[in-house]
Amino acid sequence: MYLSKYNALVEDFPFEGGVTIYNLITKGLAYVEDKEYLGNLKEIDDDTLLHMKDNKMVFSSADDEESFINEFMADKYRTEDKLEITLVTSHACNLKCIYCFEGESSNEHLTMQKADEIINEIMSVMAEDRNRELTMRYYGGEPMTNLPVIDYINARLFAEYGERYSFSIVTNGVLLTKEIIEKWASCNWKGIKITLDGDREWTDSRRIAKDGISTYNRVLNNLTILPENIEVFLHIVVDDSNIDHLDHMFEDLADRGLQERIVIGISYTHPHINVQPEHRAQIVLKAAQKAKQYGFFLTNLISIDGEGICPNKNHNAYLIDIDGKKLKCTGFMSMKDCPEGFYRGSSDKYNNMDSQCLKCKYLPVCNGGCQFLKVYNKGNKYCQRQYFDALIPELLKIYIDYEVE
Repeated sequence: MYLSKYNALVEDFPFEGGVTIYNLITKGLAYVEDKEYLGNLKEIDDDTLLHMKDNKMVFSSADDEESFINEFMADKYRTEDKLEITLVTSHACNLKCIYCFEGESSNEHLTMQKADEIINEIMSVMAEDRNRELTMRYYGGEPMTNLPVIDYINARLFAEYGERYSFSIVTNGVLLTKEIIEKWASCNWKGIKITLDGDREWTDSRRIAKDGISTYNRVLNNLTILPENIEVFLHIVVDDSNIDHLDHMFEDLADRGLQERIVIGISYTHPHINVQPEHRAQIVLKAAQKAKQYGFFLTNLISIDGEGICPNKNHNAYLIDIDGKKLKCTGFMSMKDCPEGFYRGSSDKYNNMDSQCLKCKYLPVCNGGCQFLKVYNKGNKYCQRQYFDALIPELLKIYIDYEVE
């Protein structure tokens, strides 16, 4: 028998001498009372071993695991039945966040004429497969500074494809209203991603509204009026300066009963190439501990769910800027490093990754690393293995609750 290389091990947890095993693909979880048994799997009791086999934590051979991961990753990147578009509707923004990597915003918007051209191009691609689904993610700047275009695109695409069309939006959440929410709910609205960085004082000092009104209060109020069927992803950007300003934020969210409504994602302020990975892990762990204390669960970093596949690795996903250009990802918006037209890459992106990524146990989580950070790092591979080594075992300790007889 062969222990999967995609297992994360937490030694001496929850008891001295034992080991907790967590599979980064299946999320399978097991506890072995003596960590020495990992050197001889036949020593593990039959029920536990059967559970580990069912959850792909143990294989009969390395070849069997390779076949499994090949099929799994190919499935993960197989998107022939779906076209995924991230559409930039505006470079303008109603905030001036101090860490925004897009720099000074302009007042440029996607015009109705260009929107029509993009819709027609999308429809021509959709015509290749009458069963294909279309998902749209609106992005900016602040995409809601161009509401007429969003409403126009939603109306046309939903009228054309019905339930085969759905959309989500990445927004600061400040401009939402009940009227907008009701209108979007009729066009198969699926999700929203909003960012908060701490309590009211801290968020308002980092995510500064140009109209001078508190962004924090408006976002919290809008979170409470979102429909139950909309997935709400709350992104929290952390670093040394705001890590001690999260408690009141989580308390405010909990007071509004949002523990079951929102999905939490935590990341260190971007870009972070010059920050030691162990230090980044320490800060993220502190934030995760605070989230757990108030009843919130961190969904990224210890599972394959995260925020989906990066468009740069998914051959049927594209980011389209306001001028119609197709970009590799949001990070390249300022670089304009993009091919023309709807390109077609290999459907098997898994086999096109760097060789060291294919052998790494964190492949299911990081998907081969961020290509924008690789360019930002002057073409050098930006590997986060040290970060995950420092983060994941400790993160599992925070989130795994045991009742051991």
